[in-house]
Amino acid sequence: MTAAPTLTWVEGRQGLAPWLERWRDLARRTGADIYLTPEWLDAWWPELGRGRRLTTLVAEHEGRLVGLLPFMIDRLWVGPLPLRVGRFAATDPNCVILTLPVEQPHIATLLAAACEGLLGRSGCTVVSLTPVSDSASYLPQVTALAAMRPDLTLTCQPQGTHCLFTLPDTFADYLAQRISNKRRGQYRRELTGLTDTFAMQNHSFTPTGPEFDDFVAFHNTQWQAVGKGGHFSDWPRSHEVYRALGTSSKDGQGLRFFAQTGSDGPLATQMCFVSGQTCHWRLPARTLDPRADKLSIGKVGLVLMIEDLIAAGVRQIEGGRGVYDYKTAHGGQDIAVQRILFSRNTPVARLMLKLVMKWSDAVDFLYYRVWFKKIAPVLRKKTGLPARPLWRLWIGSRL
Repeated sequence: MTAAPTLTWVEGRQGLAPWLERWRDLARRTGADIYLTPEWLDAWWPELGRGRRLTTLVAEHEGRLVGLLPFMIDRLWVGPLPLRVGRFAATDPNCVILTLPVEQPHIATLLAAACEGLLGRSGCTVVSLTPVSDSASYLPQVTALAAMRPDLTLTCQPQGTHCLFTLPDTFADYLAQRISNKRRGQYRRELTGLTDTFAMQNHSFTPTGPEFDDFVAFHNTQWQAVGKGGHFSDWPRSHEVYRALGTSSKDGQGLRFFAQTGSDGPLATQMCFVSGQTCHWRLPARTLDPRADKLSIGKVGLVLMIEDLIAAGVRQIEGGRGVYDYKTAHGGQDIAVQRILFSRNTPVARLMLKLVMKWSDAVDFLYYRVWFKKIAPVLRKKTGLPARPLWRLWIGSRL
């Protein structure tokens, strides 16, 4: 039986300074997602950490770092009532985490201690791990925690899906095993057509600051052409966060672009975050040239990205939340995502949790689904007003 690790709570970014190199090594050893690495925290926190408290649970066993979980504490106003919510630091509703920077034998211990500390010493009403994929390596320990700790209440509810690509060892195996004969033939014809029409070339690289700025403009142009703001308009400070991440990315890890260019300029670019054998595919952009669209430049760019990732040793691509037929047609699988919340198992705590959840769902419905998705685009089309970023109130209320 594995002895219990020594647990320490560390406050703020400065408190983490002595742990950074060991944290990086732990993330590499465990295959942790990029969202739980020092590089991501250093890019995200200066831009979006204002008003939030950073507290980190560190676990050592016989002098060895075996786990490190950074959390941020948000203040959520439920009407006039201020409540505290604990969640993984530097994450947003797009961050689907598959693997934690925790050695497997210690995951249950750290999750239990994290809930205890956040609900106790940090005064949180609820701890949110959402979104948790059904493929997350730590999901069994999460769902077992409530049975181990009767003083905690676990809320686990379906919250849509995300797409996951499991990659074989070779690109030839991908073509043979992951896509249909028809799609494989289409890909080869379209690749030849794009090469002949545009003298297309394929690139994978970590972008410089100016190259990243060019991608932002490229992405914005595509979305503005259909009357939408695009990711960098919707998500406040995302431009600055991802650009900063690029400065710490190296050796094929961190921020990566997979791009196709032609004689007249860019044709398509896929923006990804790579950490070990996992790639988080976050944003695509493609040209508005109808000739390239007819030759399915976006889909060809996806397959070329997969080829490069397989060659780099990546074995899974987290393809984002939502259902997209073209992703599943190219080997992706729709995986259920769960809303995971913990609170105290007391009448008052259960009542507060219900209030928080009702508030969260009401803000999501009224603001995001009704206003942001339906009414605001119609008003922009009629008035010509620019797109506005997502409310921080809505982002913070997602549970």
